[in-house]
Amino acid sequence: MYKYMPQDFPPEKYLTLGEAMADFYNLLEKCRRKEVNILFLDKAKNDLFFSIKHRVVERTLSLEQAEELRVYFGGLYNDIY
Repeated sequence: MYKYMPQDFPPEKYLTLGEAMADFYNLLEKCRRKEVNILFLDKAKNDLFFSIKHRVVERTLSLEQAEELRVYFGGLYNDIY
């Protein structure tokens, strides 16, 4: 199980963050099973980080929360290699 779940970030408050997390997790699992190319996961990671950045600009996430999320998701991404 993952530390952060998409349902913990509802679209009413966090817009696309939960959706970006779900996409990332889906592609992460497919990448682990060698069903998709790592480039798809790379795009999903970039979209997720972009969404995190926007939630900071909107002030729905603090800088500390955003950094914690980036470190966590970056670690999951790096574990694929």
